[in-house]
Amino acid sequence: MARDFAKPFYNSRLWRRCRAAYKAYRVSVDGGLCETCHDALGSIVHHKDWLTPNNVSDPDITLNFSNLKLDCVACHNKEDADERTDCYMDKHGQLQAAPPPIQHGHDPRWQPCVPLLRNTQATHDPPPANEAHEL
Repeated sequence: MARDFAKPFYNSRLWRRCRAAYKAYRVSVDGGLCETCHDALGSIVHHKDWLTPNNVSDPDITLNFSNLKLDCVACHNKEDADERTDCYMDKHGQLQAAPPPIQHGHDPRWQPCVPLLRNTQATHDPPPANEAHEL
């Protein structure tokens, strides 16, 4: 999801036209395959260099085809998760904003979400039907 400073850009007609043109270009190159996995069709145009408040008005960053790539949903979500350092997984498996840093000692509530998200990708056998489980 777009951060607040980038929402006006992502809602602009200029971005929508650029995104559509990039998708059409990728369709002409390889049928619109995901540029990361090359297995699924791409559906999300992603900025390689993330937008920041300092570069969101720079068309060389925001609208330049060399800074764009077409990803499938799975690859885009994985890439976003790999970049996240501002969150942690709570005991219920929900993403939470990271608490402010503690100057002395370690806050056991804060754990980077990347390793935890990678662990959730493993397949698990469903629990037996006759056992009660606490959620």
